[in-house]
Amino acid sequence: MAQRRNSRSNAPLGSATGGESSDPPRLQILLEDYAQCRDDERTWSVVFVTLFTATVALVGLLAAAVTQTCAFTAPGKSCVAVPDYILGGAPLLPVAALTMAQMSATVATVRNFYLRGIEEELRGDSPEPFRSLGGLTPASYVSVMTELTSMRRGRIAYRLLAQLMLSTQFLVFGGLATYIGLHVGPVVQAGMTLLYGPTVVLLSYEAYRAGPSGRSMFAKAVRDYLAHRDTRGYALSDIGMRPQRRPGERSLVSYLLMPRVAEWVKWLITPGVFGTAAWAAASFRGWPRLLAVWLILEYLIYEARYQWNDVRGIHEDTKHPVSAARRRLPAGAHARRNILASCLAAALRLMAALAGGAAIHLLGTVAVLIGLVFGTAIGYEALRAGTKSRRPPSRTAARSVAIWLVVGSGYAIRSGAGLWLAGFRISSIAAVSGMLYFAVFGIMFVLLGWVLEAASYCRSDGNETLYPTRALAAKPHIAILLRWTAWKTGNGTGNSSGAAERVLAKKRAKQYAPWNVALALGAGLGAVAGMALARPDSPPAGYGIAAALGVLGAALLMTLTRALACLAVTVTVGAALTGLTLPDVHSPVAIIAAIPWIVIAADYVFLCQSSYQDLMSFGPSLASGLGAAARTLPPLLLRVVIGRRSWQYAGFGRRSAR
Repeated sequence: MAQRRNSRSNAPLGSATGGESSDPPRLQILLEDYAQCRDDERTWSVVFVTLFTATVALVGLLAAAVTQTCAFTAPGKSCVAVPDYILGGAPLLPVAALTMAQMSATVATVRNFYLRGIEEELRGDSPEPFRSLGGLTPASYVSVMTELTSMRRGRIAYRLLAQLMLSTQFLVFGGLATYIGLHVGPVVQAGMTLLYGPTVVLLSYEAYRAGPSGRSMFAKAVRDYLAHRDTRGYALSDIGMRPQRRPGERSLVSYLLMPRVAEWVKWLITPGVFGTAAWAAASFRGWPRLLAVWLILEYLIYEARYQWNDVRGIHEDTKHPVSAARRRLPAGAHARRNILASCLAAALRLMAALAGGAAIHLLGTVAVLIGLVFGTAIGYEALRAGTKSRRPPSRTAARSVAIWLVVGSGYAIRSGAGLWLAGFRISSIAAVSGMLYFAVFGIMFVLLGWVLEAASYCRSDGNETLYPTRALAAKPHIAILLRWTAWKTGNGTGNSSGAAERVLAKKRAKQYAPWNVALALGAGLGAVAGMALARPDSPPAGYGIAAALGVLGAALLMTLTRALACLAVTVTVGAALTGLTLPDVHSPVAIIAAIPWIVIAADYVFLCQSSYQDLMSFGPSLASGLGAAARTLPPLLLRVVIGRRSWQYAGFGRRSAR
């Protein structure tokens, strides 16, 4: 028996012994593949060390170079005059080296898992262990090294050293970028923040994916490979991997870059208010500061706030009837990882907001904006959590009304920022009425969206009856809104989704519906705000007449259902508001008096004519329409230039055969 075992252990790798058969061609392929990957690994080690050395050298050289410029030297000493934008772009050189190093590290992670798979196959052809190494079998080198170098279960000392190396790179780069940023102008500072902030976040995320999360990254790469080749007969379960995302769910990277795609319309408030107010004041000098504050407020502060909301509601979003269209925080098979990544990205967003505020010398303003946004967010989340507990209906209704009032504060913050950046005092009539108008406008906008969302949790029979599902009971602050619609609610099962129903189109809701009350208040406040912008010296009677016109127009919109009739009311009231200022104001500026009224009226009519499905698909449909127009316009222009007959003769109108 011992002689047989020894003869087997001394046989060539892959030979047939002991009655077993092997596949020499496949074994040769495995050996060749293993040798090539090991060569690539050795080459990568040299490249990585070279890139790391180059990065450190570049940072040192750049630090020495920039300190010789006039921005970093005392007055009177000899220096080199270099524009601020060149100094701001100097850290791009080490960024390129760091990016290349990280890309190489990502490839190395995939190669490591692939090598471990090859070793597993090779060990099947040579199961006898080494005599001098205990139970260790041949083809185990990469697997043993992984036990030392893995970021998940490797040696503590090695992981600490690796983290120290990575942290040192980011700290040195961040220190250089910050040092340069403190000595350049505010515009370049804002640009550096917007350029280097997301870059650092992306590099950190990729380092995490290639390190502690390397296994899931490799699994996804394998799944993508199998999905893009003819793998008839293969299934994901064959390799023990389950899908990371549900069908239609967006990727985590896409979410972290832009958490709330559906909220893009709110980005228009601050620049829209600034443009209108600056037009009224005949001064657009504050536009550079507007651009910086606008991006900080919307992309950093508010997106961080939305991430917090999505984290708290991830268990509800996965059960939403149109979850994929909402494009919220993905859950998939890694909900815990996604939640932690979103919290980290939100914290980095707030840190970047503060850094950006310091760069443009508005740190106090940015801190106030963060306090206002998250102060209202805390109130909203606390009230929303309270509605889910078992409380009496009266207390649930009171909390729901409190939630409705809180949601409008975000619109007031956005409008207040636009008015302040345009040079208006917050205590002025235009600013106070404008912020109140947007607060009420926000309540109306959100409530109309919520009543359509409540319908999406129902089934419909097509005969103006909705049948709520159990999931709607978890959202009493939107479920309560259905009572003010003209539709009936009952127990049963409908034959279609309520998400496709335009519940406010054929019959308007009850006159005292909360969104109608908000429309009336917003229309009156909007008329006052427009009058204050277009004609600041207007007498009290002028404000009263404008408010009365706005409320009268709102009352008409509540009863009309035809789009043309609503359009006629909007135009008529807008013309009347413009006419109130014409005797004393230049005609182009007089139009400002009608803008707030037109905005709230148009928004009300649009939402009343829509379903929840229409709202969720509006952005993609708009982008698709613009793309189709962009593709169609050049051929049409060419046809006009060359003429119809030449167009037909050349065959431009015929599709080429494939």
